[in-house]
Amino acid sequence: MASIEGIPSSNQIAAAAGTGGALSTGFDRKVKLDPNAKAPENGPNTGFKDLLIEMISSDGISEVNVKRERKPLEEELLYQQELKRISENRLNSVVRKKDEKKRQKKRLAQELEKEKGSEETGKLSPAAQYLSFSERVKLIEESLLKDYVFLTAKAALGKNEEPDTVRISLAQAREALMKAGLSEGDFKYLDQKARDMIKESFFRLIKDRFFASVNSPLDMSGWILNAKSPKSIIDILNALEKETLTLSDRAKVLDGLDVSDMVQLARHLNLDIDSIMDLFTRENIKVGRDGGSDIFFHMFDIPRIRDVSPMIDDFRSFQTDQYLEDNPIKRIPSSIALRRLEVRLREMGLDKETIESIKTQSRRIAWLKTISDLKESHLQRILTSSSREFDKVSGAITKLTNRSNSLGYDIPKEGIKWIESGLENLALETARYKLELLRSLQKLSFEESRNRDIQHLTSVISAIKRRAGL
Repeated sequence: MASIEGIPSSNQIAAAAGTGGALSTGFDRKVKLDPNAKAPENGPNTGFKDLLIEMISSDGISEVNVKRERKPLEEELLYQQELKRISENRLNSVVRKKDEKKRQKKRLAQELEKEKGSEETGKLSPAAQYLSFSERVKLIEESLLKDYVFLTAKAALGKNEEPDTVRISLAQAREALMKAGLSEGDFKYLDQKARDMIKESFFRLIKDRFFASVNSPLDMSGWILNAKSPKSIIDILNALEKETLTLSDRAKVLDGLDVSDMVQLARHLNLDIDSIMDLFTRENIKVGRDGGSDIFFHMFDIPRIRDVSPMIDDFRSFQTDQYLEDNPIKRIPSSIALRRLEVRLREMGLDKETIESIKTQSRRIAWLKTISDLKESHLQRILTSSSREFDKVSGAITKLTNRSNSLGYDIPKEGIKWIESGLENLALETARYKLELLRSLQKLSFEESRNRDIQHLTSVISAIKRRAGL
């Protein structure tokens, strides 16, 4: 084949195969596009040479190949290949999420199962060590969790007819959970959740009794006088102001309380402790999740929070604060807020009787808070080191006593006298304890200032005895 000057030989050879197609299709395509098109005037040789040069020196060959019409069989083959590529490379994006979660859970369970053969008890497997407690516990049967929580509650409440049997059963339940995938560190969290269930259950019963019984404020005051922690008193009284505790509010309230606090308060409210303890069974324990993640346990159905509940909580809280404020001028802002809230509650469907009942509940809570303050003030007065401080605290006690008499107008007089006697006895016991401590220290090392404190406490004890008629 003769070479064409100025064109690489390789391009010439590549173009030779398409010569026939170019001759038969070049002008034909022009005719199809434009029926009036004319043949080249320079003759077939000149036209062919020009066409060949154009094809070789440009992308004409590839352009012809790309733009050519595909046959139906070829189109079907390409379509099937594309479907196969999608199914192989993009499977995760087209499968259903629910099925994917099942597969993931199954894979995690299989990985955990492989690690169970390890002799190192309590050591997390590689599959579980990157999961949170709430994720690991999802893989464990609820019956195992309920069994452990039930036995933990039984031990915490002292409901142990046979303590050794409960202790052995609890150890066995612990071992079963560790084999199922929990670690040693998870049990501290699980024990806390079990205690929260106990405290929440007791609180529900205590709250129902407090609002249902007329004598509950007086009964509860006995618990206040004997309670060791003033914070636990305030936490419970603040919780009583809430119509319905959310899960987050419940966690905040329960953190500051002990199981023993709840049991003692239930006793003072004359609740049947044995009957309450009988409620803590495996069958009654339910497993819940906070927003689908954090696990918690409960025995009673979680009450539904009504749309009006937050406004009732605000109304009760403002009303309680107003009862606790002794300065009339400082009461003005809360009075304005209370009037607005009352109108809004009426618009939302609360009748006058319900609103008055909320006010009564607030007054009783305020009275109990005042009794708590009185208790702390009596103890503070005993610990004063000068007559000036003693007189200052005595003035605060007088003010609190007047407030308690005003708020507790429906408390029987016998009950008021009983509370006053309880406060005096508490103060007397504290003064005697401090006096004995100072005398012991004085024997070890004499100090003149300490001697004055001893004389002051001696006179205080004598005054308390006279008031109490001892």
